[in-house]
Amino acid sequence: MKKDSRYIWYAVDIMVFLSINIFILTKYNIDPGLFFSSIQWTTLFILALGVYRLTDIITQEGVTEVIRAPFMDLVIEDGKEVWKKSKQGFRGFWATLFSCNACVGVWVSMIVFYSYLFFGIPVLVFMVIMSLTGFERFFSKLENFLSKRG
Repeated sequence: MKKDSRYIWYAVDIMVFLSINIFILTKYNIDPGLFFSSIQWTTLFILALGVYRLTDIITQEGVTEVIRAPFMDLVIEDGKEVWKKSKQGFRGFWATLFSCNACVGVWVSMIVFYSYLFFGIPVLVFMVIMSLTGFERFFSKLENFLSKRG
């Protein structure tokens, strides 16, 4: 089995993520249990749907292609130039990260969690807007699916 040069960057990613969380939780003496025992399910739903939409924007939307572009390679496929994500090393790691909803979703969730914890209402207002666009995307995808089926 050939060793993938992205593996070291995956380990670094995990360590950075854990370090940031440990640092913030200890520096500001945050008790996540207290937060979750006091949050309403509707607020959690709004935050979750907003995270979904922000993650979708980062990984799929054309407006964020500029973020993903440095980690893509121009490849000739069937006589056409096509942009594909890099597969090796540091660029390959970032290409994988920015094209993976689950990967980006973890980071977006962390940012939203701490933003809501520290700034409250302004973040909630922004996340309501993102949630509404998340509903729009969901129903748009549902409509596309149903129109293709019949």
